[in-house]
Amino acid sequence: MINPLGDMAAYVSFDYAPGGYVDNWYYNADGEQFTFFGWGERWRLYVPVEGQEDPLAGLAVHIEALGGEIVENSRGLLVGELVDSAGYL
Repeated sequence: MINPLGDMAAYVSFDYAPGGYVDNWYYNADGEQFTFFGWGERWRLYVPVEGQEDPLAGLAVHIEALGGEIVENSRGLLVGELVDSAGYL
């Protein structure tokens, strides 16, 4: 299991979809909807953001350390892209 925060209690919830066609949609900080289309596993990790200045900063650093790119980073949303050695997004 992917657990970048190191503590399962830190997540409100999460979901996983196995390798296959992926369409991930999200709303950015301006309320605009975007969709990523690709092939790979989908992990969605939900973390509480109330009362924290930058609750997803550690996860952003983790994604970048793995060679990923941060696509969107706002108070309540972090979207990153990471392609693994098998070519999965």
